[in-house]
Amino acid sequence: DSVAIDTLSVGESLIGDKTLTSKGGDFELGFFRPGKSLNWYIGIWYRKVPFQYLTVVWVANRDRPLTDSSTSELKLLKNGTLVLYDTSQVPIWSTSLSSSTTLSSSQARLGDEGNFVVRDVSNASAVIWQSFDEPTNTWLAGGKFGFDKRTNKSQRLISWINEEDLAPGIFSLQVDIKENIQLIMKWNMFNMYWASGEWNRQRKAFRLIPEMRSNHVYKFSHETNDEETYFTHALYDTSIYTRFVVDLSGQMKLLTWSGQTAGWKSIWSGPNNTCDVYGVCGAFGVCHQVTMTCSCLQGFREDSSKDWSLGGSTGRCIRKAPLQCGKNDGFSRIVNMSLPPHSNIPSVNGLTGCYYACATKCSCNAFAYSGSKGCSIWDGELLNLKLSDADPGGKDLYLKFSKISLAGKKKSLWRNLTIIIPVMASATCAICVFGYLLSRMADQRGTMQRSLRRVKRLLIGFKHFPEDSANKKLLKDGVPNGEEPELRLYDFAGIADATNNFCSKNKLGEGGFGPVYK
Repeated sequence: DSVAIDTLSVGESLIGDKTLTSKGGDFELGFFRPGKSLNWYIGIWYRKVPFQYLTVVWVANRDRPLTDSSTSELKLLKNGTLVLYDTSQVPIWSTSLSSSTTLSSSQARLGDEGNFVVRDVSNASAVIWQSFDEPTNTWLAGGKFGFDKRTNKSQRLISWINEEDLAPGIFSLQVDIKENIQLIMKWNMFNMYWASGEWNRQRKAFRLIPEMRSNHVYKFSHETNDEETYFTHALYDTSIYTRFVVDLSGQMKLLTWSGQTAGWKSIWSGPNNTCDVYGVCGAFGVCHQVTMTCSCLQGFREDSSKDWSLGGSTGRCIRKAPLQCGKNDGFSRIVNMSLPPHSNIPSVNGLTGCYYACATKCSCNAFAYSGSKGCSIWDGELLNLKLSDADPGGKDLYLKFSKISLAGKKKSLWRNLTIIIPVMASATCAICVFGYLLSRMADQRGTMQRSLRRVKRLLIGFKHFPEDSANKKLLKDGVPNGEEPELRLYDFAGIADATNNFCSKNKLGEGGFGPVYK
């Protein structure tokens, strides 16, 4: 089937590497694989952003990825329905139309703003379906984002699970109209952890996002009527790529593309502090507010390291050894901790009473005690833990752990010591032996030098001592400069002259080695 550059007509399909490209060339729609994933999705991405920085702004089948794009197809039916078929021609995703919709013909077009729109050919102004109404994790300029008063439902931006799994994650953004019209973020759709503050119509900004008041990139607007209330935003310079996204960190970010640095630059985000995102480090994970990094509590390990390595927040920490619910459990004290929510408050007295309230309850994982607030204990998973050495409001958290894991650590330490100690002893002995040998060699070298020096001094009668380079070195090493030798050297003529040619009058005596003269 032939496909127009930006339009899909009735009966036409997108298969394999076929794509639609918006008229201005900014957006492209087709099949893609994120990262190293083996799964295929159909979606919209920035065409002019380098493919190694693939930036997807909308996904159709985020819940049901495909295994093969060459035999899957996106097809527009006569009634205006878009259907995605897998390899077995089983529909895995489709647009929804009201039962009263009747069309003579339709077409789907990818617009320059990144919106994929299905329209009736005979009435182009009537939108049958559009991707802007069903956003995934991104809100583009020109799109509405709001609350439908007829259905009592909010649109949501929902994060991905990780960089390779585009299914709905645990963080979401929506419009809240209960008290004040504002944007709110939730964890797992129910636990609100951030709010933008109410909308200020005069300043055209949210109260808790002061960056909006002085920006020169986009302009926000709010509209409300009997059917809906919604926000839109437009760009002052349409040549700049910008997008609102709920990313894997659980933050809502306004990003702009920088061609100079080849990356997306954050203009502002909410919350500003990553550790303020609820449950960002998962169960039994702690967020370090200085480094903005996650780690597992003592006695725990990562259960899904792949998810964390791909930037996701669904990874969790699990115990290295299970609790024993008895005498084999203990508690470790963690200081400067921001205490988790949803605690139980037993009626006990003092720190000791709080300790026993948790120690005797098998489901209890931690407790805390303060003189003003009393005792708090936590059952089940611990979430939203934050640690900061500089936090004056930090409290002491007593975490329950299995003594078996501590015993295992001691055994491991002893096992390591039984290996390390003999190795260190052997190394020490080897060093001592090597040092002894070096000392002997030095002594022998000194003895040799002294012997050579004495031989030279006893060579009486030879006027020329052979002074090659080696001998010079030995002499220099053996006798420091300016030092008087132990013996003076004489030649034969000098001795004969001193003894008056060996006259008998100068003879002192005679021994086993011959006569001795004065």
